[in-house]
Amino acid sequence: MDGETALKFVRSRHSLQDGGDFGRAKRQQLFLDAIRSKILSVAFIPKIIPLMNDLEKNLRTDLSLELINKYLGEASD
Repeated sequence: MDGETALKFVRSRHSLQDGGDFGRAKRQQLFLDAIRSKILSVAFIPKIIPLMNDLEKNLRTDLSLELINKYLGEASD
């Protein structure tokens, strides 16, 4: 799924099968679960540095590096 399709998937409230806020929330959860599975897969490890470089340009946070590491360590839970 490309980015544009993913945005349509998680934002849509007009689906005939599962429209509305509850359906949208369910699709957003499915999307986040899929991202988590992809990130935690072994095949993703060599891609983490280029991803971090890309995110650095577009992501801002006030979390400390130590706290981020703590969250990453707890991600599998």
